[in-house]
Parts: sequence; structure tokens; C-alpha cells
Amino acid sequence: MVDRYLRSSKDLLLDAVSKRLPRISPTAVTFIAFAVGLIACIATWRGYYLWGLGFWLTNRILDGLDGSHARHYAKQTDLGGYLDIMLDFIIYALLPLSLVLSQPTQVGFIALALLLISFYINAG
Repeated sequence: MVDRYLRSSKDLLLDAVSKRLPRISPTAVTFIAFAVGLIACIATWRGYYLWGLGFWLTNRILDGLDGSHARHYAKQTDLGGYLDIMLDFIIYALLPLSLVLSQPTQVGFIALALLLISFYINAG
């Protein structure tokens, strides 16, 4: 719902960034985003929450950039789209888990379960 209003601004910004990127594969951008997401999960798990937030925000920007980059250079592929969503969902599952594992409690695990359930319902 909110995406409808923000998408054009996001596309405008990311298209401008994409034009300045070197001609690297959009799939490489996807894997870089995934690696940054994993770093966010590790930082969060270790209790470095601000670092985790920073890496997660960078992951989100790179995640938007890979699609923009693919469109800009006409390199969209089904495999690229599949990898993008699969790697995103891995981060979507690991980040909340990392947060709970940084300070494990029964309430935290219940909150984690409810959060993950909401992600899966939303994705459907």
C-alpha cells in the first residue's frame, strides 16, 4: 500500500545511482546485498545493534539497486529475480532470529515466531 507512493521516488533515486555504477552484473549486486545482510545478522546476533541496523539498511538499498541496475542495462533474468527473492527471504528469516539469539528469552522466541508468521502471511 505504501509502496505505491514511495516506489517512483525510490526508482528515481536508484536509477540515478545505477547509471553511475560500473558495468557489474546485477547478480553480483544481489550477492553483495546478501553478504551485507549476513553481516547485519552477525552484528545483531553479537549485540552490535547499531552496526546491524546500518548493515541492514545498506542491504535494503543494495536490494533495490540490483533490480534497477538490471533494468538499466536490460539484464533482467528469471534466475536473477529468483535469486533476489530467495536471498531476501533468507535475510528476512535470519535477522529476527539474530535479534532474539542476542538475548534469548521465551518471550523473545514467541515474538520471533509471530513475526516470522507475519512475514510469511504477507509474502503470500
